[in-house]
Amino acid sequence: MSSIYKSLMNKTQNKNSYSDTEGRVDSNDSLKENVTHYLELLDFGSWTYDIKSKDIILSDEIYKLFECSPKNFENKLDSFLKFIHPEDKERISIARERIKVGKTGPDLVYKIITNSGNEKYILEKIKLILDDANEPCKLVGVIQDITKEKLMEKELNKLEYLAYHDELTGLPNSRYYKEELKRQWECASETQSSFCLMMIETGCIRNINYALGFDVGDRLTLELVNRLKAFLEEDTFLSRYSDDHFAILIKGKRTTQEYNDLAKGLIHLFKKPIKIDDFQLDMVINIGISIYTDKDQSVDSLRKQAKVALVKAKKEGKNTYDFYSSDLDVQHFKEISLRNDLHKLTEENQLQVYYQPIVNLKTNKILAVEALARWDHPEWGIVSPDEFIPLAEDSGHIIEIGKAVLREVCSSFKEWNKNRTPNLKVSINLSSIQFFESDFVKNMEDIIYEHGLNPSFLIFEITDRVLLNNTDKVKDDIGKLKSLGIQLALDNFGVCYSSLSYLTLIDFDILKIDSSFIKNIYTNETCTVITKTIIEMAKELKIKLVAKGIKNWEQLSSLKLFNCLAGQGHLYSRAIPAKNIKPILSNGVCKPTKPNDVVIPKVERRKFFRVPFTRLLEAEMTIREIKGRKVDVGRTKILIKNIGPGGLCFLSNISLPVERNLILQFKTNLLEEEIKVLGHPVWTKDYPNYNEYGVQFIVDENERAGLVKILNLVQIRMKQDSLFADGNFITSSPNVYFNEL
Repeated sequence: MSSIYKSLMNKTQNKNSYSDTEGRVDSNDSLKENVTHYLELLDFGSWTYDIKSKDIILSDEIYKLFECSPKNFENKLDSFLKFIHPEDKERISIARERIKVGKTGPDLVYKIITNSGNEKYILEKIKLILDDANEPCKLVGVIQDITKEKLMEKELNKLEYLAYHDELTGLPNSRYYKEELKRQWECASETQSSFCLMMIETGCIRNINYALGFDVGDRLTLELVNRLKAFLEEDTFLSRYSDDHFAILIKGKRTTQEYNDLAKGLIHLFKKPIKIDDFQLDMVINIGISIYTDKDQSVDSLRKQAKVALVKAKKEGKNTYDFYSSDLDVQHFKEISLRNDLHKLTEENQLQVYYQPIVNLKTNKILAVEALARWDHPEWGIVSPDEFIPLAEDSGHIIEIGKAVLREVCSSFKEWNKNRTPNLKVSINLSSIQFFESDFVKNMEDIIYEHGLNPSFLIFEITDRVLLNNTDKVKDDIGKLKSLGIQLALDNFGVCYSSLSYLTLIDFDILKIDSSFIKNIYTNETCTVITKTIIEMAKELKIKLVAKGIKNWEQLSSLKLFNCLAGQGHLYSRAIPAKNIKPILSNGVCKPTKPNDVVIPKVERRKFFRVPFTRLLEAEMTIREIKGRKVDVGRTKILIKNIGPGGLCFLSNISLPVERNLILQFKTNLLEEEIKVLGHPVWTKDYPNYNEYGVQFIVDENERAGLVKILNLVQIRMKQDSLFADGNFITSSPNVYFNEL
């Protein structure tokens, strides 16, 4: 528009070109006619305003634009101005007055209200015309309807806004947060200043959404945001980067005490419940804090550090905060890795369901199987539910995991039915979080019927934790489940002091005695009495009873003596995959394994000697590489049982996969010499509170020779002194040691 427009305006600028001779006038008339045609073709309107007479002449295109007839238009400036939107009228009038006295300005953009009441956007260019005395005599203008362009621009701005802001709260979203974090990092790096990142997690919003609906959850979120905004300084960056996660960026260098005070203030904000309708909703928040102080800190590392601090804060309890410390041990690293990958568990079919038989202790007949979730993680191997279920509950992923387990169970049960497995029932553990889902029962029912099954083959296991909150909804849901023919079991019975009271609230079909009582049933009189009492009580109440965790014949004998009908545990079978349980189910019985009275001599397969310690040697372990990926992890305490030039045996309370591509580094001291070696696990054996691992070293011959030299000296010293202690040896048992960590 601009180049054509300038050309046209220049041709009409000089008044003298219209009045020299009659021929010139004819020429000018022709030129004016051509200009008019050009403007019509370009959908431009034009006008001329005589400053002295105050008359204004409009082109036909302007009348079309204003949606009015020339007959209804007085050729005065006020008639033109009345079409301008009230919001813009004063601004446009001032701009035109400035042009009259020779002051130029930018093109004018404003809105008009047409004769029909429609709003349009106008782009206008005005030119001042001077007479022979070089005095202002006219204003000429060209206008264009840019409504479509303006509306498109608004839509694009809206789309850009939505791309960078949370739809509910209007706060910067994850994308905006990551870009702003990068900007502040770049600024701090250049100016050698610092800033702080605080990550806030509110663990209750997801649960409220499931229990009370998204409307209540949204209003809760808005009130939470209002409290945060009112508390934080105006220039503080606040982002909602996921449903229940917020990020705060604080510019400028501050003291640790100032950050402490700010974190305490944030937590104090939510001590008072938030009232939504008739609900008094308690807020739970945790805060992880990382501070940029070093140019070697990358944007990613800063964000990861805040996540690590958040995980540590959550471990300390509700409404807590923690600062990042470089002492990120292997367990925290693993937990963060699992937390980040939780969504893949169901999305990428990493969930596996294992089954453990529940048997009649007198006949060995299989009465049911318990379904137990396992996570086949690509880096950490088979992860037990004790490790990932709490994380899934905390993040809300447990809802989808619960549905996936039920689908897998239904699919397996349908397959088993082809072999006519008689009267088999399947027990599934339910999380308390699943009961927060408003359509929990309907969703379970839909999955069962999708597989064409009768729900009566199912037993749902719950713990007393389920009944701690929202009791009315839980009781209602349980009633619906039982009406479908699903049986209900109370798991870990006897652990909580309120277990007995729950028997009066809920009509349970089965009680499962906690394994802690079974473990010491024949060595601890208290456990013996409690177990015997529970068995007798269940008989009086006509409730079936299952003993968990039967691991040896002494435990089994005691349970039989007390007339316990059913049980499960490693003595009968560990939890095994569906394909492996199928032959056992087809047989219909599962017998306890016989005591191993015969000692099988151990065949030595090691290439190198081992030095066994009479006391366990404390050492530090870290992960250097996982499947070819270098990782930066802090150190974790372990206990070395024996060591040789080819490998070592150690104990740890961390569950590790036995993988050749998991490269571990070990560091300890013997004879005041530091030993630092790399290796990978080759076997494992699990104990109740820790795991034992065998490691094969990854060393060159020079490193091995140095190790042999130290270990030979150790053997000599050990022969000379049976109480050899020239190293980081401990005097306590592994259980005591790991419990004190």
